[in-house]
Amino acid sequence: MHRFVNVLVYGRSDALSPRAMERLAGLARKSGATIKLMDVIEPFPWYTRLLLPGSEEFQGIRSDQAAARLGSLARSIERKELTITTKVAGGRPHIELIKEVLRARHDLLVKVAEPDQWNTFGSTDMKLLRNCPCPVLLLHPETLERAFHRILVAVDPPPAPDVTDELHLREEISPEEQALNLSLVEVASGLAELDRGELHVVHAWTAPGEELLRVEGRVAHTEVDVYVASLCDEHRHAVERLLGRCEHGSAGRHVHLIKGEPADVITGFVKANDVDLIVMGTVVRTGIPGLIIGNTAETVFHQVECSVLAIKPDTFVSPVALDD
Repeated sequence: MHRFVNVLVYGRSDALSPRAMERLAGLARKSGATIKLMDVIEPFPWYTRLLLPGSEEFQGIRSDQAAARLGSLARSIERKELTITTKVAGGRPHIELIKEVLRARHDLLVKVAEPDQWNTFGSTDMKLLRNCPCPVLLLHPETLERAFHRILVAVDPPPAPDVTDELHLREEISPEEQALNLSLVEVASGLAELDRGELHVVHAWTAPGEELLRVEGRVAHTEVDVYVASLCDEHRHAVERLLGRCEHGSAGRHVHLIKGEPADVITGFVKANDVDLIVMGTVVRTGIPGLIIGNTAETVFHQVECSVLAIKPDTFVSPVALDD
């Protein structure tokens, strides 16, 4: 079972309650993980420093208060079988958190989501989703104290190697994305096992050109039906091959092949089935620097109201560096 062993938790302000921290500590104990609680104190803007001569002293007071709060939170859940450390840094939160991930080689970053006016995830959340090299778990603020009873993992496995695509209608999937699909299932299965929850493997598929073929009427509807059915079988076999490589058994696992565009399928499933956590890969095929989240993930993250675990390919390199 995939286990996270070196977890960084962003403990800003009062976002993490003792009950929420106890929940995270319980998962860490089951996984054998260590936890580092970290807060980042943003510097005063230049005009405040100009008008307030004692701003540096006040900054130090803020850091001391943050350290005391983190220490109190750590002591409230301290157990012999769980190692908890604390750290306070100064700077921009997403930059300092990513630097700490790189510096200490954390394999999971946990943060309570900060909704803005329109979305579940705010500016700092999206910057971490785009730029953090390790998996990022964003906990929905209204449900962060409860277990993940229903987990959705979205997968996009490639077709069999011997399947030809003479019209080049299928989008190619790179080897790192293929590996990412397996990682998604392994991680989601591990979390479902820890929380004794349901795991729902969701794969969205489409039949390219189907609508045009039916409207034009140049191909018999029975032939179009055969074409669509054959594609459905192809996608089903691809998912079966992927799950066959997973170390976890099928107990508590439900597989859904749903016809439609991925973002619509995922958001619709989340809303209809009261999903607690989405596990998704964040990749991009456009090659535009800074756009690390693919269109599907970007759309989903802006529409759902649940926790999200975002995982990048192993080959991803963060644009944030330790010497920035």
